Amino acid sequence: MSRKTNAEKGNLRETFILNQISVKYNVNLPPKGYFYVEEKFLFEIGGKHKSAKQLYNRKDSFIIRDDIK
Repeated sequence: MSRKTNAEKGNLRETFILNQISVKYNVNLPPKGYFYVEEKFLFEIGGKHKSAKQLYNRKDSFIIRDDIK
């Protein structure tokens, strides 16, 4: 898969999650992570190999992955 395709897939993931969550909750951009929901929950978004290293063992943080079985 080319870099362009990977970037587009990542953008689709993030856009989809933002659209789903923001219907009901307040969503902001944090200094680290992808989305900060209701000023409490931190979400990191990626494919099946996405790690939690960007969450720094933070309480109330979650990884949303796709391409998993």
